[in-house]
Amino acid sequence: MNEKLAKFVLGVVALIVAILGNGYATMTLWGWFISPTFDLSVLSFSESIGLSVFVTYCTYHPLFIKDEFKDSFGEQLLHCVFRPLAVLAIAFIYLKVFF
Repeated sequence: MNEKLAKFVLGVVALIVAILGNGYATMTLWGWFISPTFDLSVLSFSESIGLSVFVTYCTYHPLFIKDEFKDSFGEQLLHCVFRPLAVLAIAFIYLKVFF
């Protein structure tokens, strides 16, 4: 029972970190690319979290639809945490090279 509770708590923490990380990535990418290109205002952190959650809700995610998860829990956790960091790193390199 304790192992199940620990996995549940870790999953909730990972979900919160993923939401915050994706919100930060959205806010930063918006400020780097969308705002200057289309002359729009920058997003606040709370607005970027809302936009990120909305886009995630509206897009197809096969990982959550399958009956069985293909990856282990640890791999999914790493994906949730490091995906926003990897996107920001690639966008930063692109920004420095092409702008």
